[in-house]
Amino acid sequence: MVEIGPKVVWRMSFPNSGTSYTGKVIKNLSNYTSATTYGKEGRLDDRGYTVPLREDSPEGPFLSHFIGNGVPNYVLTKTHCGGRCFKCGPDKYIETQESFERACRTGGRIEPGKDGKGSKKVKTRYSTDIIQRAVHVIRDPFDNIVSRFHLERHSYMRENDTEWLEKYSTDFDGFQAYCQTIDERYVEEEEDNRFLGDDVRALFEGIPCHGDFFKYAQWHTLAVATRDRLRLPTHVLYYENFDSDFDGTVNALLEFLELERVGPPKPDFIKGKTYRNLYTEEQRVKVMKLIHRVVSADAWRLLERYNYV
Repeated sequence: MVEIGPKVVWRMSFPNSGTSYTGKVIKNLSNYTSATTYGKEGRLDDRGYTVPLREDSPEGPFLSHFIGNGVPNYVLTKTHCGGRCFKCGPDKYIETQESFERACRTGGRIEPGKDGKGSKKVKTRYSTDIIQRAVHVIRDPFDNIVSRFHLERHSYMRENDTEWLEKYSTDFDGFQAYCQTIDERYVEEEEDNRFLGDDVRALFEGIPCHGDFFKYAQWHTLAVATRDRLRLPTHVLYYENFDSDFDGTVNALLEFLELERVGPPKPDFIKGKTYRNLYTEEQRVKVMKLIHRVVSADAWRLLERYNYV
């Protein structure tokens, strides 16, 4: 591993599991900048180029917009890795450990377009040599998948598509209808996919948004395998712990990042928010059976806390 320069600490998270909140609260508490694998989210210099975190790694990661006290020794760096595509079938979301790990460090930088007009994105992939630690963010699977549904709704809210929003409302019926539409879209692809075993396909039955739950289970399994393969010291952060023990949760994370707590704990965490009521008890039982079947033993030890109805 490269010892000179800022050290990358992956903030590994399945999308909508608390990534943004975790980044914001640590930024405000420490007053230090962070980084991202995805240049479109990063800071641009005066010439219109994204700013690499390290001079010896122009392929990324890239500095965030916030500057504060500058760049710390250990820099929390956003990555969603692979196998997390939105509204896609198994042909796209099933990953190997190798493809997943590559995706963790694959992003893109922004640079000026042709003749200086506009901007363009250039695909990048940085070396594993600069990655020295990881924070593995985990959220209750039932809340995580509903949060992805909410993200989809936000896009239709921006378009003011009232028909879609009324059909797929945020209550039980709206969420269940949305999942049914998504599930029906990929039935044929699931039946033809040679990497989904018959036992897994059978477990899909009766689970709303079952593809997303498979992605969730696969993602956490491959995240554990990747951090172990790269021998990364890892801090596991459960999103719900911001609710049950905010101070203990942020202090443990700051200690892992070797940062001092100097600022206010903003933004405020919305306590008591859960979406388990958007599933029936039978569906919750089936979901956890699917997750238990798909994940590795090491990943299950991290996720079994959610095995209740």
